Amino acid sequence: MEIYQFINYHLDLLLDNFIKTNNGSLTYCFDFEDSIQDIVNPKNTRNMKKNYRQIFESIIRENHQKINTLAIGIRLNPNNSPEQKLDIDKF
Repeated sequence: MEIYQFINYHLDLLLDNFIKTNNGSLTYCFDFEDSIQDIVNPKNTRNMKKNYRQIFESIIRENHQKINTLAIGIRLNPNNSPEQKLDIDKF
């Protein structure tokens, strides 16, 4: 069985902890769909998603040698949505 660990990502993410605890059965999943929403001001959600895509890109770029042994997944936005296209174009 494969286990998906959805994580709250940010620039101070301690990837070393993920590397140490990885037993090969986990896929660390970054959620670009439901977890990034501004429920107070929904018009801001698109900007938030853009910002988090940039954060994720920074995490991967700055740590690619450390994380090359980790299984990483990305939960994308719904089919045919403008945000899904941005998710796919970015990664």
